[in-house]
Amino acid sequence: RKNLCRDVCPAPSRDHLATPCGLLFNEMQRSPELILATLEVMLDHALEKDNGRYTGSACPTILYMVRLVVRVEGFILYLLKHNQWLNGQMGTQTTSMWGWASHIRGLHCNPKVLQVLREGQLRLRKKLTDQASRVLERLCKRAARDRQYHMACQMHAHLAFMYRNLDATQLDLLAVATLLVAQCYISNNHVFDAEV
Repeated sequence: RKNLCRDVCPAPSRDHLATPCGLLFNEMQRSPELILATLEVMLDHALEKDNGRYTGSACPTILYMVRLVVRVEGFILYLLKHNQWLNGQMGTQTTSMWGWASHIRGLHCNPKVLQVLREGQLRLRKKLTDQASRVLERLCKRAARDRQYHMACQMHAHLAFMYRNLDATQLDLLAVATLLVAQCYISNNHVFDAEV
């Protein structure tokens, strides 16, 4: 098969760009340092823009970055758990199950990449729990004080979303309290419209 990407620009199809599991997994396997460093810098910049108000341009940026970091953290944890399962570190079970405990072509990583991902995930998690949660809690209190319940519900939803990647064994007192408070607050204050 002839390599069209060298002969024709733009290429007639994007087939030569295909990866077994998508671009994000591919980038995490090939250059995890770049993705992790970029996410950390973006989250730091978003948190630095916090002006203490839930109105204005800083708040949506902070919320977006929290969502982005949590979602990418989910991909990182999937890759880490899958490779632990492949290497037999999660038990002796060799049959394929579901999720990360299944045979998937293209997700095997070398140990150096896994170490970089593990360290990066821990740094991102620390920034989320130490810095981002404080910012969101402060914005949430201010919105509730101003009776802006819709904004306070958004903050509580993001606080709860920050803990979506934790296993039950990783939940500490702060995580459980945050999840319960968010659930109660949103249940009592959010208007769930029946119309679609």
